[in-house]
Amino acid sequence: MKLELANRTIFELLKEAHAKGEMIVTNARQRRLGKTKALMSYAEINQLPVIVPERLKRDYLKRYPKVRILGDAEVTYIDALPLVLLCDEGVSLDIIKELQRLGKLLTGFVLKADSGLTSEQNTDEQGELRDGRKRSLLTKAIHENVNNIVDKELPELEKDLKSAKKKVSVIEKRIAERRELVDEAIKKFGHPIPSSPFEVLH
Repeated sequence: MKLELANRTIFELLKEAHAKGEMIVTNARQRRLGKTKALMSYAEINQLPVIVPERLKRDYLKRYPKVRILGDAEVTYIDALPLVLLCDEGVSLDIIKELQRLGKLLTGFVLKADSGLTSEQNTDEQGELRDGRKRSLLTKAIHENVNNIVDKELPELEKDLKSAKKKVSVIEKRIAERRELVDEAIKKFGHPIPSSPFEVLH
């Protein structure tokens, strides 16, 4: 989709692009419109990381401390990335291709000159960027996430729960034993803590 602001704000366009799983195509004349500020605001509200050109990462980290900023040179080496990632203008196309290959869904901004993003993507007559594999990539990513939950996360959580129940059982048993000792002390001495034998001798 194109960056057209006649009836909508940049934030509203980002929301629509996110819902459609599309990138917003911009051109060189669309500078200083507040795109990055809107992108960072959207990222903060939706708790999504933003990929930026590596050279801008340090500056963005200072300007937007509440947003997870990732440099495009490092992002493919990070484990456990979320399914959806936001992208600012200028990110390496090779990185975007690699993330798409990994099943990630990217949205955000891309320059019109970069509209030939991948062999699966094309631009329609209005210059809108379309991802022909968007649905299949999303389905693949969801399938992989579900498999990870079933094969790894659930067994580990069940194991932790079993261990926790065992610990609770041991603690409950110890509490019961201590209460029995206290009850016996009360019956025998009239007080849960008997007097010290040294005090009796004196």
